[in-house]
Amino acid sequence: MKRLLSIFLGVLVLVACGTATMDAKRKSTGNSGSRPVYYFVIGSFSSLSNAKEAMSEYPDGYDCCPIFVAKKDGKTLYRICAGIYRTREDALSHKRTFDDFFGWEGTWIWKSNGNAKCVYRPRGYNGQLVPITP
Repeated sequence: MKRLLSIFLGVLVLVACGTATMDAKRKSTGNSGSRPVYYFVIGSFSSLSNAKEAMSEYPDGYDCCPIFVAKKDGKTLYRICAGIYRTREDALSHKRTFDDFFGWEGTWIWKSNGNAKCVYRPRGYNGQLVPITP
């Protein structure tokens, strides 16, 4: 039952990410636009390889999340994002569901002004690229 719910939540992530697409300029530059974007972050690492390795241990449905790059205090971080939203409320709803189901601590909502730069975009279980815009 837990595995089935885990798969359901994974599908929810893919659906919640939306079907909106971004224009070519946003794909190449990242951080463009002024509309806030809210990312549900389930992990942050000092290297892309560490982020990918850690993701392989995540529950089903969360082992194929996009990874975004961020700068904080002069350091480059690689954030695994399980959801991308236009509103903070939607992001918090996903966070609460995830935290309650898996009992995780340490997840958070990251607000970016515009789309963050995606450095790893995996294919989902259906073979399609995981959406990287809200």
